[in-house]
Amino acid sequence: MSVATRIEENPYDQTEAQTPPGSKNRAPLWFWMIGLLLAAYVAICTGQRQNNLGADAWEHHRAVLALTRHLWRPGNPTYASDLPSVRYSPYTVFWAVVCRTTGINPYTALSVAAVANTILLVLGVWLLLGAFGEAAAAGAVLV
Repeated sequence: MSVATRIEENPYDQTEAQTPPGSKNRAPLWFWMIGLLLAAYVAICTGQRQNNLGADAWEHHRAVLALTRHLWRPGNPTYASDLPSVRYSPYTVFWAVVCRTTGINPYTALSVAAVANTILLVLGVWLLLGAFGEAAAAGAVLV
C-alpha cells in the first residue's frame, strides 16, 4: 500500500465532515462588525492625535507637508537642513501627491490614510487566515 493510499484512507481525518461546504473562507459576522467598529474608532480618534504628545504623528505630518510644498527638494522638516528625512518613503510621497493634486491638507490626508490602513488591516487578517483555511478565527485574531 502506498503512502498516498494510506493518507486518503485515514479514518481519523474529519475535516470534510466538520466544515460545512462553502464556509471555509467565510469569516463570522462579528468579525466584520468588529472591523467596522475599529475603523470607526480610528476615524473618530484620528482627529484628536495632536492631543497625544507621545505620538510621532507630528513627524509624519511634517514629512507629508514638506513633500506637498516641495516634492523634488523637500529637505528635512525636523532639522531644517537639506538632508532628506527618514520619514520620506513611497507612502509619504503618495500622500503628498494626493495632497498636491486634490488640494486637501496633509493633516486630513493622514486622517484618511489612518482609516484606509485600518480597513486594509481588517481585510488582510481575513485574507491571511482564509489562505490557511482559518477564516472562522479571524474575529478572535482581530480582537
